[in-house]
Amino acid sequence: MGKKAAILYQGSTFRASAMTAQIFLKQCAYHVVRCLPFNEPSTLDNLPTFPTVDLMVWYAHGGWDGPMVFQDLGTEFPDQISPSESTEWVKLMTYFKGQLGRRGMFVAHRCHSAGSDLWERRRDKSLGFREPRVWVRDIARSMNVYAVGQAGSAGAANL
Repeated sequence: MGKKAAILYQGSTFRASAMTAQIFLKQCAYHVVRCLPFNEPSTLDNLPTFPTVDLMVWYAHGGWDGPMVFQDLGTEFPDQISPSESTEWVKLMTYFKGQLGRRGMFVAHRCHSAGSDLWERRRDKSLGFREPRVWVRDIARSMNVYAVGQAGSAGAANL
């Protein structure tokens, strides 16, 4: 059957980008097994499932500590999941490992997923040479997959 891909997007804001990616991936001989919005309310427990894919793409708003798609049902604000800021990182990795094949590719289309500023990208002696925060690098290291993302602000949802 060839390579398989799944595309998840955050509401109508990112639908056009997801549809364009689907067309492109089909032209590149990928079988797109899913192209759908995150479930509402978006929680870690109700992420869409699908057969294991070689490529997973997420379109969403976000920051250096992950996509802003996971709803904390106790608040009105989205929750982000990163290894240092959330106790749910292991649960997110379990989800990824069930959906994305070994040595697969994850694409995070959202602001700052690959860092962009002093706190995210540069090493600073005054910070004790703390490692820059880069969410897609955390994904790659934790899962043994390739991961890429946006450095800086995307500027618009549908790119």
